[in-house]
Amino acid sequence: MSSAEEHIIVQMPDNSILIATKLPPPPKARLRCWSCQTTLEYTIGSAQVQCAICSQMNGVSSTPHSAGTAYVKCDGCSTTLKYTKGFERIKCGVCNNIIAVDQS
Repeated sequence: MSSAEEHIIVQMPDNSILIATKLPPPPKARLRCWSCQTTLEYTIGSAQVQCAICSQMNGVSSTPHSAGTAYVKCDGCSTTLKYTKGFERIKCGVCNNIIAVDQS
């Protein structure tokens, strides 16, 4: 941002003038909704994000996505599932079973 883009002039209700500093937008990340598989965008640091399509509350990993991937076998249908490390639970895309995963 140039210096002109970093500041805005704000006229207050009492007609006083303030110069305010614009803040950059917070960093965003994405995940897929557990229920309907819609891609959701959220602010990094959020604990949960609600899907605008199906209203499902989705937990957000506190571990960055660069933490790597891991595999677990579904208890319901024995499908091997790939997931991002750091999540506490994942949902099987085949049988919709929710699986608690090891955090180590």
